[in-house]
Amino acid sequence: MMRRMCCVGIGQSAIDDANANHRRPEICKSSTTTTTTTKAVERSKSRARRTRTIGSAANKRGFDERTTARVMNGTVEDARGGLSDRRGKFRENVIDFERVFRAGNGRSSTTNRTRTRSLQAQAAAHAIGVNELAWLASTTYSLFCFYVCIRAKRGCERAMYGIRNYSILVPLSVFYGVLLLRSWNENTLSLMMPGSIEEGLRTGKVQFIPRLQGISALLSERAVSASAWAHFMSVNLFVARHATLQSITFDFPVSHTLALCIVTGPLGLLSHVLTKSCVLFFRKRSQSTHARNQNSAQ
Repeated sequence: MMRRMCCVGIGQSAIDDANANHRRPEICKSSTTTTTTTKAVERSKSRARRTRTIGSAANKRGFDERTTARVMNGTVEDARGGLSDRRGKFRENVIDFERVFRAGNGRSSTTNRTRTRSLQAQAAAHAIGVNELAWLASTTYSLFCFYVCIRAKRGCERAMYGIRNYSILVPLSVFYGVLLLRSWNENTLSLMMPGSIEEGLRTGKVQFIPRLQGISALLSERAVSASAWAHFMSVNLFVARHATLQSITFDFPVSHTLALCIVTGPLGLLSHVLTKSCVLFFRKRSQSTHARNQNSAQ
């Protein structure tokens, strides 16, 4: 009995082991199937993503190709039109900004304009033009002529020959004539000598008399100022030449007279007259005294 029970138990355990061994492959098969299905789904998703990316790239490439084809075919009007629209909008924005800025800063804009005009006036005042060059030329030549007068007083023969004839005065006089013609206009004579014959006959007042207001208005112009300066230096040079020749003839000093003639010709002429009168007076007095002494000695 015991043997039979043992055999039955052994047989039952063998059957259970056999059933267990038979179920394990099924479980392994089901897990393997699930893993394979998951991998297949992931592969399909990745393929779909790749397909979408390739499609978008292809669409973009196709769009670029179409755009290139349009440009190559000459259809650039759309691009130009868009660019012109952008420029127009930009200009409108700039104009609006300027309007707002002017409306908000009206006073500051007026101040800036005033400053700009003043700076332009200063730049024009300091600019070197024909009139400035004419002033420089007349001044330089006059100083050279004064130097020639000094050399003539010291005994230089070439300088003496230059001041004895009128060749030293001719270039500056011709230059003054050119500047005068250049500065002359239709209002010059009316400003210099205002008046009319009809008004003089009607009222009996003297006409064509120079007035200070008209002269100041004339000298405010650069061309007239340059010609007036050449005139001024010509008169000064004439006085200096005359004083130098007189000093050589009568042998008296002339340096102080030339120094005054460089800027103030009338004062130089006055200095020359006083110097000549004093020197000749004292020289004549000394000669008369010397003659008296000689007569008394004899």
